[in-house]
Amino acid sequence: MTYHTYRIKRLFENLNNFILERVEEFNKQKLSIVTVESAEAPYIYQDKYLAKMRDVTANHNKLCELLDKVNEAFKPCISMIMISIIATLLWSITMLIKYGIQGKVGRTPNSRVVPFATFFLIMGSIFGQGALAAWVGEQLAEEGYRTTKICLSLLHSLPINLSSANGKLIEKELYLLLDQSRSRKIGLYAGGSFQLDFGILGSITSTVATYSIVIIQFLLK
Repeated sequence: MTYHTYRIKRLFENLNNFILERVEEFNKQKLSIVTVESAEAPYIYQDKYLAKMRDVTANHNKLCELLDKVNEAFKPCISMIMISIIATLLWSITMLIKYGIQGKVGRTPNSRVVPFATFFLIMGSIFGQGALAAWVGEQLAEEGYRTTKICLSLLHSLPINLSSANGKLIEKELYLLLDQSRSRKIGLYAGGSFQLDFGILGSITSTVATYSIVIIQFLLK
């Protein structure tokens, strides 16, 4: 799941880079698109920049649809993974605190090293898996936000009064891509429960910390 999501993230990244490259190319031409005569109006859509912008919008929509399918297919998997991570961390914390408090009697310091190291290794590996999935989700969401920022930046860089018909159509395509990037949810989602990003790591950490305080007070009684 993480691998496939990362591949989709790279596709969004390539798409954003493609937009920047095409616009730089467009700006080098200094918007030198001549207005087509009315007799040649049917050929106005054949302008290479306009065609590329339409391809970008269409490919962005296809990527969003692909991401929606991934989220729908892996929705139960993402939920179960996060539940398993939290449950394993809480169990490890419980055993670690219980062993640390109740396992002092009759044990030498050296005999407690292996169990402690084992519990810390389990917690580290489980939290690392969750952090990797959250990192991929965060990167994916950033690429979606990056598309919006690129569109806004490009729209502000265009001349106020575009004299050519093609220039106006390119501006329209940018607005279309902007609306599309804002309306589509780009990221990893476990249904309507939560988004898988760095924010979920903070929630897990706060849950583990609160649980640790409660279990310590309970075991010390």
